[in-house]
Amino acid sequence: LPIAKEMNKEKRSTKFVFLSIDILSHADSKKENIAINEINKLENTTYHTLKSLNPSIIQKYLKKENPNSVVFEAFRVYDMLWTVIAKNLGIRVYGCQHGFEIMNVYYKPEILINKFKKSIRVFFALYYLSKLLNKDFPKILYRYMFYFFNGGELRNTDYDNKLLYPDHLFIYSNYYRMFWKKKFNLSYKTMTVTGPPDLMMVDEIKKKPKIAGCCYLAQTIVEDGRMPIKDFNNLLDEYKEISQGFEKFIIKMHPRGDRTLYAKLIKLGNVELVWEYPNCEYYLTHYSSTAFVAYYITPKVLLH
Repeated sequence: LPIAKEMNKEKRSTKFVFLSIDILSHADSKKENIAINEINKLENTTYHTLKSLNPSIIQKYLKKENPNSVVFEAFRVYDMLWTVIAKNLGIRVYGCQHGFEIMNVYYKPEILINKFKKSIRVFFALYYLSKLLNKDFPKILYRYMFYFFNGGELRNTDYDNKLLYPDHLFIYSNYYRMFWKKKFNLSYKTMTVTGPPDLMMVDEIKKKPKIAGCCYLAQTIVEDGRMPIKDFNNLLDEYKEISQGFEKFIIKMHPRGDRTLYAKLIKLGNVELVWEYPNCEYYLTHYSSTAFVAYYITPKVLLH
């Protein structure tokens, strides 16, 4: 694997630390605990939590752990914050693409209220980031808000700074070479095509009994503030009608999904809610990398 070749530069005795900054919303605590227990069972691997976004505390932690490299899966404010601090300490930073990325985002303003605590943490992260970059905080805040809610670009702004992005990025396809260059002005030389890591699940999924039905691969479009709840309920009314055309209609939950949103569907006799990826005849989803996996199981995939 390309990732293995790149990471193999480290010694075989390398220790791995999975770090949570505890900023997720709608995470299932039982699922989280199961995952943490599995991580702790791995050889040379431990799980840590560090909630603070204060640069001095993060720097102290990184100096104590003294890693050869760190790996991030996104370009959120807190990822950028950690990246700057790690780079300033001379630590190599890797990035892994997480899901189908889009050029512009348009989140709903209500998210500031619905996720008030998280919004406050992001606010402080932006403040700390401005200090690390020696930039004007109001400008940093405004540009990010414009990007987050109005689809503005970060390229050719104060965010067009190599300190904010990984030294090396693992991406899904050659298409994303151009995409990341255009969105964040990243260098082609720093990218390696690996494909979506979820494809590693395909063989195991195919071993499961085939279900003659349809699976809706749910996304966090409401939880993340990308769709108002009213619009989502209208969408579920459509899926309610679709479900009646199948003997089985399965809702495969996103790890951070809120199951209460699907109450009207779960009441139906042929609808089942699951957390693991099922082997189905049909799949229904939105613009999501989960469609990659579905396509390798069956060509009957509908993007809605």
